Amino acid sequence: MIKLQTSFSDLDEVLTIAKKKRSLIKIIKKFNNKEIYDDKRLMAHFSINKSSSEAVKKLAKELSTYLKIIMSNGIMQALYILLSVEGGEDQLVHGDFDENTIKKILARGLKYWSTVVGLMDETYLNIKGYGKIHIPKGFVLFFDHTVLHGGCGYEKENFRLFFKVGYEKKEFPFNKGGDLQIARKCKFCGKLKMTRPAYNSHVLICKENLKGAENREKKNKPRRKGEKEKEKAEEGLKMEESDSSSELDK
Repeated sequence: MIKLQTSFSDLDEVLTIAKKKRSLIKIIKKFNNKEIYDDKRLMAHFSINKSSSEAVKKLAKELSTYLKIIMSNGIMQALYILLSVEGGEDQLVHGDFDENTIKKILARGLKYWSTVVGLMDETYLNIKGYGKIHIPKGFVLFFDHTVLHGGCGYEKENFRLFFKVGYEKKEFPFNKGGDLQIARKCKFCGKLKMTRPAYNSHVLICKENLKGAENREKKNKPRRKGEKEKEKAEEGLKMEESDSSSELDK
């Protein structure tokens, strides 16, 4: 565990940004999105842009500095806000990375890492063999893929940050079997792609592909539909809040 140099005022600014996400839980519950909201743990996670404010930028920069000490070619993957509502259950003990992912790095003597940042004083993590670990506000806990752990239930609302640490693709060109990954060259534009899924996806929508525009439209259609549904839910939520306010004013 490392004490951050980032000031409490900057951490409070990050916490304020996190709290603005709270209202999204009503929408997520409505759509029953179990990937984002766990109705047993009463916990949700939301991504946060690492450039969303100066405070977030400072924090991300400091965390990246520590990453370089732990693993020189490590990169911070998506940064998430974790929100636990009071009364949730403890999470089952688990590892953060699947077996195939871990196999890729074992041959090189490397490890994957996960990170929890305390934005509030009452932040905890259950670690197998150690019990309930306290992560104070302004501290960051790094733990590798061998550490089995589980999130805690909370008696009052808690916000914290979480992210996984991965390796840069150019430093780690291996496939799932642990063999050297050969880059594939797009037959339309000539760009190199390191993995088969990335190659297949690129070829399908490549701008030099005559059917690229048509394929891009098909690919984006479900996303646009999801955005419209989300906007509709948000409008409904605003109307409900407006009606509630009107009733109170009477």
